[in-house]
Amino acid sequence: MKIDTQPLENHQLKVTVEATAEEYDSSRQKAIRDLTKKVKIPGFRPGKVPTAVALNYLDPKLVTEETLESFVDAYYPKILEEIKIDPYGPGTLEKVTSFEPLIMEFVIPLAPKVELGDYHSIREPYHIEPLEETEVKENLDYLQESYAMLEPVEDRPAQINDIVYIDISGIAPGKEDHPDEKIANFANYPIEILNENKQNSYEWPFLGFSKNLIGKNIGDQLEISYTYPDDYASENLKGKKANFSVTIKSIKQRNLPELNDEFAQSLGDFNNIEELKQSIHNSLEKGKIQEYNEDYDDQVIDKIIQISTIQYPPQMVEKEKELVIDQLEKRLKQSNMDLELYLKTRSMSREDFDVDAHRVAEDRIKRTLVLFEIAKTENVQVDPNQVQNEAAEAYNELTNRLQKTKLDKTSEQNIISNLFENVSMDILIRNTLEKVRQIAKGEEELTPSQPEQTQAEPAAVEPGTPVTDSEIPQTETNNS
Repeated sequence: MKIDTQPLENHQLKVTVEATAEEYDSSRQKAIRDLTKKVKIPGFRPGKVPTAVALNYLDPKLVTEETLESFVDAYYPKILEEIKIDPYGPGTLEKVTSFEPLIMEFVIPLAPKVELGDYHSIREPYHIEPLEETEVKENLDYLQESYAMLEPVEDRPAQINDIVYIDISGIAPGKEDHPDEKIANFANYPIEILNENKQNSYEWPFLGFSKNLIGKNIGDQLEISYTYPDDYASENLKGKKANFSVTIKSIKQRNLPELNDEFAQSLGDFNNIEELKQSIHNSLEKGKIQEYNEDYDDQVIDKIIQISTIQYPPQMVEKEKELVIDQLEKRLKQSNMDLELYLKTRSMSREDFDVDAHRVAEDRIKRTLVLFEIAKTENVQVDPNQVQNEAAEAYNELTNRLQKTKLDKTSEQNIISNLFENVSMDILIRNTLEKVRQIAKGEEELTPSQPEQTQAEPAAVEPGTPVTDSEIPQTETNNS
């Protein structure tokens, strides 16, 4: 067997194989024997038909196809061994250029390869703004409002922070031959009168609407006109003037609970209000650090990608792209949406979406490959005890959710095996990001503190490895 190789630009290898006459004849004889086991030929037992007789009954095209398959099954592993490559996945038979002798061309995707740039020279300023006490207060105020009691108001007009229940109808007048467009028709619709600090762009039916209700009494009727800006989020309302008819049906005021020890005790295992405040402070501070680190890590990894050489075959991108789309579809399903509706809400064609999904897939692959190469280079360690503890927590949480589902032993073992693998991978990624962060901050590199820790094995990188939050488009839409 003669083998020639030619590297392709997209990290694949073209392999041309010329079989010897003996190799071809051996594959052809096996193909004929296999086919005669499936075809009944008078006077002969299956698989015991002489070649000359069998060829009178067998379809020549089928014999050729079976011969090629037999040759590939027998010799493809030897081809890989001979050319000494590390393939990413199965190769494909692109074409057969000759049968006498048999000459075949394969294209084999190569395993991804990363040559890291000098990432030790990267420096990125690291500075987390301290948590402001106002942030704690805002969170505490939100909790207080969440437990507010609503009580009817009849002896005064509506004021800020009240909930006003209204009947509302809205019409956008048509132009020329276009009829009026009804944009609102609700009965007993609750509207909170927002103060300046709480106003946001999602106030319905438009920003500042609730101000019109201040000072109004039950039974009052009012007409309100509003022209939506040209950059309004809802496409069908951009630049349109709308007329609203409103009737005040009822008014309710918020009675906030007192922020005292009793309130804190009602929310959980807190002895007093100070413990609740401290818990809020700790939670906000942890979240702030985590969010900052995620942004910081993204910036540093992006810089490492820019100075590194990263190679991967197109098959890897396609596999990751399928995962990106599958993950999005599962998220959409939770919101009672499908991909077609999602694309319509974003005015996006399927072609544009595919381009976007391809970009996300490539970004994921680059980040994953770079992180695993750094883990290998820096000899990042994973503590088996930490894996054990985190896997146990994840298993308990999972079994609590699946307590009504009876799992057989095999399914349970598979779940446990996957949990250990995923948790180990997650810890490896976290430890690698921490190492990268230390380097970028210019801190002295730390040595592993656990002598019994095991070295990570980052070479087996599969698409879909969770590195950071992907850039899958979000499913939220603007409501008008």
